[in-house]
Amino acid sequence: MRVVKKPISAKMTEKSPPRPGRIGGRNRFRPEEGGNDISRALAFAIVVTVAALIPAACSTTYQVSTESELQRAVDSAVNGDQIVLEPGHYSGGINISRSITLQGREGAVIDARNCQFGLALHANGSRISGITIENTSGAGAEIAASGCVISNCQVTDGHWGIAVYGDGNLIAENRISRNSDGIVLREAHKNQILDNQIDENSQWDSDCGVVLIRSHQNTVKGNNLSDDGNCAIALRSSRDNMVSQNRAFASRWYGIYLTGHSDENMLLDNVVQANRVAGICLEESRDNTLQGNAIGGNGRGVLVTCDSYRNSIDDNRISESLRGIHLAFRSSRNRITNNTITENEFGVYLDLSSSANLVVGNNLYDNVYNAFDSGHGNAWDDGQKGNRYGDLGEVYHISGGLSKDRFPSA
Repeated sequence: MRVVKKPISAKMTEKSPPRPGRIGGRNRFRPEEGGNDISRALAFAIVVTVAALIPAACSTTYQVSTESELQRAVDSAVNGDQIVLEPGHYSGGINISRSITLQGREGAVIDARNCQFGLALHANGSRISGITIENTSGAGAEIAASGCVISNCQVTDGHWGIAVYGDGNLIAENRISRNSDGIVLREAHKNQILDNQIDENSQWDSDCGVVLIRSHQNTVKGNNLSDDGNCAIALRSSRDNMVSQNRAFASRWYGIYLTGHSDENMLLDNVVQANRVAGICLEESRDNTLQGNAIGGNGRGVLVTCDSYRNSIDDNRISESLRGIHLAFRSSRNRITNNTITENEFGVYLDLSSSANLVVGNNLYDNVYNAFDSGHGNAWDDGQKGNRYGDLGEVYHISGGLSKDRFPSA
């Protein structure tokens, strides 16, 4: 094991000494002229003398190439140190309890050999980069701290890829595949999941690419997710999260799934395609915003169901599905506005138990049936403006019941 010590540069701040004669806030005496300069010089000399007696702080870099060296380095490292893994295979079950950096060179692999975890971060500010982690019975990497970073790693063949239990962590630019769930946040807040490749996480029946459980104010952005079992992204009892600019493809159930009172989330500018049941599904979820998403080739484009209220579905492009937007099972007071909905069997479908929803400003054309409404109290115009239909009439009668759009647009 090679050990390299590097000095840590530190700024020394010179504090001005107190003004002569100012003790306890009262001016007890006034010094002779020039006394202030003498005091400053004396204080500076003391600071320089003390600084000369203090050794420079150093960080230590450990370069390791065997399992025993890795364990010794982890045991010896202190906050600010770095451990560099040379190419090779290392055992898992490594606990990191200090704020260090673990950097892998190309070919550095932690093979957990069915251990519960590969790496566990228990110190705030730890950083992991450039390592392949594989074959865990639990999580490939586990974060039980705050302010940690996992980047440019490959995490494969475990139960969970990365499990997060702390706040304010960053998971970026990793490849996470062939796990049951890719990334799991449990009661973890204000984390960022950015620009990861997450695919083929479908080893068990209830599996997803990214799962948030009772986790709030997180950002899931710019990830590519495909073939991830039941869902690409699932929010369970999680609120005030940002899910944006992700690509969610080819899940068994849903591309993006909100359930269990997942409220006040923002789903923006995602591309959601080829998911079997629905591109985006809201179930028992309220006050969410779906905007700017491209949703195509799913069983349903957007499915809103099971007492989901006051959601805004605005300015999305929805195509090539059985039903473009489907409101079901007591979904009420939702707003469907300014969407382009084309080439579906049904454009907008409001079923028997949906009520008090507003559908206005949408482009509905080249669907087999542009609109269907068997619910009650739903509005297809706002009193001044309705929707645009391919088969425009003076008043547009909605199939399925008595609803009509009184102000269809050309």
